[in-house]
Amino acid sequence: MFEEDSRYKEFCKEFEKSGESGVRVGILTGEFKSTPLKHECAIEWCRRQEENRIIASSSKRDEREIKTLWIAIAAMVIAAISAHKDIMWLITSFISWPH
Repeated sequence: MFEEDSRYKEFCKEFEKSGESGVRVGILTGEFKSTPLKHECAIEWCRRQEENRIIASSSKRDEREIKTLWIAIAAMVIAAISAHKDIMWLITSFISWPH
């Protein structure tokens, strides 16, 4: 809805110059009330700024989790390699155990 309105795009340019905190102050002080569309656009613009932050934060968290997973896998492989002789001994002992 908003993207189709050329006024929204103009407002967004203005909001970018003011920054999010400036736009939020404008909303709270009623600076945009005289132009209802601008007021609505300011609220929507701030909502999208917050949404973008959440998405970016989520992506960073996902990247950290993937790195952590690979580190855990590497640690398990190293542990298995380190314990290779012990594992082989256990397998040999089990196989040779009288049944």
